[in-house]
Amino acid sequence: ELQRAGQVFDYFEVRGANQLHQQARIINDVIAEAVGFLFVELVALHGGEHGAEKFRAENVGEGIGALLREPVDPVGFVDVERRYELALPTDYDGLRAAPMVVNFHGHGFSAEQHDSNTSMSKLGTRRGFVVVSPDSNSEPASWNVRADPDRDDDFEFIHSLVAELLTKLCVDPDRVYATGHSNGSVFAAYLVCSEPYEFAGLAMVAGTALWLCPPDVQPSVMAIAGTADNTNPYDGDEDTGGSVVEVVGSWATHNGCALDPASSEPVAGVDELRYSGCANDGSVVLMTINGGGHPWPGTPIARAVDVNSTAGRDFDATSAILDFFDSLTDAE
Repeated sequence: ELQRAGQVFDYFEVRGANQLHQQARIINDVIAEAVGFLFVELVALHGGEHGAEKFRAENVGEGIGALLREPVDPVGFVDVERRYELALPTDYDGLRAAPMVVNFHGHGFSAEQHDSNTSMSKLGTRRGFVVVSPDSNSEPASWNVRADPDRDDDFEFIHSLVAELLTKLCVDPDRVYATGHSNGSVFAAYLVCSEPYEFAGLAMVAGTALWLCPPDVQPSVMAIAGTADNTNPYDGDEDTGGSVVEVVGSWATHNGCALDPASSEPVAGVDELRYSGCANDGSVVLMTINGGGHPWPGTPIARAVDVNSTAGRDFDATSAILDFFDSLTDAE
């Protein structure tokens, strides 16, 4: 049925226990034209003893190799259902190790909403990244940043999820990165500093946190922040540990970077501070969106709100983050 001329590809399900690397190759030019992209290869992930008996791949837009939705209990949590979305690169073949980005939604958003707004899967998979978009498990949606014992342990969930994906996908373990927005950004910052320290880079958007890493854990760091952010103020408050400039400077100090960052204006309304000479050939970068508000810059939400600048509406934060992660790959 999938090869019927002119059919729009709705979904493809692969079932079966313990078939961890079963591959389904779908090569059909007519279908590819109909849906706007080609599913080059869909790797069927099955949890086996970890649950996850079914994955659904959906037509989610041009350039994404495959999107796997809603695995149930993917990492063996007892009596807890945790969900995430997984997008594979267009050229994913299961043979060449790909970098991976884990993208965390902010307060009140789902993984699907956040990914749709930021276009991280769409843009990341085109550039060869595996993109993971997990869901928190609270109402309203938020990440357990403070590791409250009365809430789900989100740190354990993500560490277990990453370990699971490193086992079942062809992902480079030295090129695993974390990014997020607002509450998801702060969670990502704490996450990269928690064992087993599997993240090589961090990109924070509209929410920053002081480093809490051990001395020998020095991930490269990017922060994107708007000066008119009324939710997480650029000048800091009692919860942030200082202004955005001070927080990013603390990461640079922790990472052993040269203390005099280079300044530039890569696009109108965006000021960049870039620290060099950091540990592990990494870098620490702050991109300040002058007049920018709280939304992820360059997204539909950013263009819809009143409290924002032209740079906040137009600056492509998602591409900037992918550029940053790509630069770490080049350095390696």
